[in-house]
Amino acid sequence: MEPKKTENVVAGLVGAFLGSLIGVACIVLLGQLGVVAAVSGLVMVVCALRGYAWFSGTMSRKGAVLVCALAVVMVYVANRVDFAVNIAGWAGVDVFTAFRAIDDLLEAGYLRQNAYWGNLVMLYLFTLLGAVPALQGAFRTGGAERPGDMTADHFVPTTYEEDARRLERMDPTLEEPAPVREAVRPMAAIFLPFAGMFLGFVVLWLSISPILLEGLLNGAQTPEALLQGYSSWYVLLMLAVAAAVALPAVGTALAVRKSGGVPVTLAAVCIVFPLLIGGAMLAIEDVPGLFFQSREDLAQIESGQLQEVTVWLSPKFQEDQLPGPYTEGQPRPVTRYRGIGEDTGRRWVDFYLPDSLGFSLDPDALYRDGESVQWNEENARQYRLYLTRHFRLVVSAEPLDLPAQGLRVTV
Repeated sequence: MEPKKTENVVAGLVGAFLGSLIGVACIVLLGQLGVVAAVSGLVMVVCALRGYAWFSGTMSRKGAVLVCALAVVMVYVANRVDFAVNIAGWAGVDVFTAFRAIDDLLEAGYLRQNAYWGNLVMLYLFTLLGAVPALQGAFRTGGAERPGDMTADHFVPTTYEEDARRLERMDPTLEEPAPVREAVRPMAAIFLPFAGMFLGFVVLWLSISPILLEGLLNGAQTPEALLQGYSSWYVLLMLAVAAAVALPAVGTALAVRKSGGVPVTLAAVCIVFPLLIGGAMLAIEDVPGLFFQSREDLAQIESGQLQEVTVWLSPKFQEDQLPGPYTEGQPRPVTRYRGIGEDTGRRWVDFYLPDSLGFSLDPDALYRDGESVQWNEENARQYRLYLTRHFRLVVSAEPLDLPAQGLRVTV
């Protein structure tokens, strides 16, 4: 009988570190989506444990303790990287500079300590919740062989009776070697659903990243092209959520095919969690509704049946975006003006003028809040706007001659 394999702690720690990097990536990606969840800790600990067992050749209690210590460190690093990515996008610096500056920002008060440390504490609590079942499994099944330890005899396709007769002839004390698939099955059952979920979150993150929307807008030169880009973005957001749910489902199906079964809890977490995150994003921002509204507004532009209003525009304006689930660094292709007049019922209403129109207010005839209506009618220039119904996206803006009479224009 072969001697029991010794544990290679150094190699195991290398494997645990490589496995923990998957957990770090998951935590950072979920953080960019505005989520802190137990599944991040579950991914971290399970991948680290499996990496340790795979590289060291076995798993002992000492190895499990070392993996836990490594997970504590890597969760701290992941939280710091998550904040560094946000700071880098906000301040326009690289991630490494932001990573080093976090302590200074906390001390100076530019970064709220309750947000930073509170997020870390919550992440550790959720990591503990995810670690408990994984550690129980490691202590219960420690010392399993890895596929690399199998000999050529493991690959001989024989029946149970043939194996028994062969072993009896060789040495009655020898045990039957386990087939390779018995060692591969647990790995497939764990990693494939997690891999699908991880890829699903990557797809979600890419769908709300500035790169995607910038590519769709691609310097849109007309209001119609701008709205078409946003309409395509809404479609891709819905497809991204569908992919985020489908990928872990496919991973679970492949794991079932390879291993013959997957823990129900694991499959449920990997499939339901992306569904909840993606579904919440679509519901909160009403992405399906935005898509249908964008199509109706595009039909308005194509038919020329636009709304028409005459208003004064406030000199207080700002760069803005059309509705959608945004992250830092998203393009701002429109300018939001506030307008008031008879057509708005003497109430301030927001209008969105695309940058492609090249519109600017007349600096010599600006509307003044502190002056009377009569003064503004005589001295402030009004503008006739042609816009869409839902997004209030201005397709054309015409300055009116002074003195503006504020005549109502039929919509």
